[in-house]
Amino acid sequence: MSTKKYYLFSILFTICSVLVGQNTSSSFQPSVFTWEGATKGNKAVWKADDTLNVYKDIDGVDIQIKLIDPLHLNTTTKNPSEFNDFTKTNTFYGSGNLAFQIKSNLSAQPVCLEFAFSKPVTLTSYNLYDIDMLQSGDNLLSTYQDSIHFSAASKKGSVPLTLSKLSDSTTYNIYGQSVKAKFKAGVNGDISHFKKEGAVHITSAEPLEKFLLCYSNGSEDDGMSNSHAIKIPQFEFAELLGRIEGKVYEYGTQQTLSGAVVRLVDTSGELVINKEGIVMQSMTDESGFYSFSFLPMGQYRVIQINPAGYDSFNDADNVNDNKIDVLLDVTNVISQFNDFIEIKAIPLAVNTSDINVINLGNHQHNLMWNFKPSFNTEYFEVYLSDNGIDFSPVGKIFYAENGGGNYAFSFDDRSGYYKYVKLMQNDLDGTMTELGVLSLNPDLIDHYVKIFPNPVIDHVRISGNFQDNEIVLDYKLINMAGQSLHLGKLDVNDGYTDIDMSAHPSGTYYLLISTSDLWKTFKIIKK
Repeated sequence: MSTKKYYLFSILFTICSVLVGQNTSSSFQPSVFTWEGATKGNKAVWKADDTLNVYKDIDGVDIQIKLIDPLHLNTTTKNPSEFNDFTKTNTFYGSGNLAFQIKSNLSAQPVCLEFAFSKPVTLTSYNLYDIDMLQSGDNLLSTYQDSIHFSAASKKGSVPLTLSKLSDSTTYNIYGQSVKAKFKAGVNGDISHFKKEGAVHITSAEPLEKFLLCYSNGSEDDGMSNSHAIKIPQFEFAELLGRIEGKVYEYGTQQTLSGAVVRLVDTSGELVINKEGIVMQSMTDESGFYSFSFLPMGQYRVIQINPAGYDSFNDADNVNDNKIDVLLDVTNVISQFNDFIEIKAIPLAVNTSDINVINLGNHQHNLMWNFKPSFNTEYFEVYLSDNGIDFSPVGKIFYAENGGGNYAFSFDDRSGYYKYVKLMQNDLDGTMTELGVLSLNPDLIDHYVKIFPNPVIDHVRISGNFQDNEIVLDYKLINMAGQSLHLGKLDVNDGYTDIDMSAHPSGTYYLLISTSDLWKTFKIIKK
């Protein structure tokens, strides 16, 4: 070790200069990886004899650091420098830094540190200090020259890195993705470890998954150094974030469809919350478009619930199940054309009418329907679901030929877990027919909203009894084909909104009202 580096052993705290790079996702600050002794962050510890460490969940990213030392040149407790120090955190460079120290007996004998990221990231600010050369007099045995080579890779292959100087005057030269200390025979180019003249700044514009730095004596060195070291302070990185998008449209006409609920779930089926803290659920707009952004790389599932008046015809993955699996990675950062294709629903040849779910309060609900006599029907079955796709049976009501045609089934949703109820008709011949799916909407809508008159002649009024002016209701009137006819927001100051239906033909319409991400559907009859 040089005289300078031995002197640094006595310094407990140092000045660390880290430039802040630009995050690839402008909505977020870069994540910071810190070493032992830092005042915040993950405070990674590297002990004298460590060769592999994994540092978990640094803003959602795990980082593995591995020492690659086939020639056993890294300084350890069994292979110390002449001053009995070695590669570790909180050493002669002070708290919050890693001292990467090696020995050599020939020039160009590299020891490498490999940084592997569990998700693709861009390096926004990675600095190295103390890149220099020392020659004390004519004694070649005390001569060393720092040389470091950098490389990076992702699933796509090699990733280019940008090396830049932190000072106009440096103790080194940059050669592509390598730096080498300047060599002048008989001249001591040694500097203090915190000076920018001996520091290099590394960034990547493209995402990487592995970053490698290999440290050795330079080609002009005699190779006989008892030890030499570089300082690695904290560094910054930005997680690569992606986007999933698509459309919902009608088969045949290619007409885009609004009013379709689309959700994004993870591998465990949980609704995804993106890096902005936003729940990934939306309803398609007039263009039939949906988009989920600021998503970490990984496996996702898009789930679509059919708009009113439509059945599923096909999905972009050619599996007609209203589900599309998407993998985001460096080869597919933005996943487009995850489309769902719908077809106009054919009226069911069943004997039901007026299926309604009534909120009785205290988490109790009552499903009510009317059924005309049928000689083939055996029983009805009620199902509940949290996502409108996957349903679980909760009870049966057997068909009664002389039961008067009116049926009801009460159920409890005390947990608040379920959001949809489905009614099925089961016939004696084994035929199962879906009679309807209804939303268990927030109590807020039932409490505040009244729709009248119904049936409608010219106008239908949405009346809101608001005590809290922060409540906002969206409304949308659609026809049986799923086309939006009127949409807007309920004016809380006036307390009501009138919708003019005089120009629309007689028939059945749907009025959808929402307080947030859940919509309640009201059937409107136009005379």
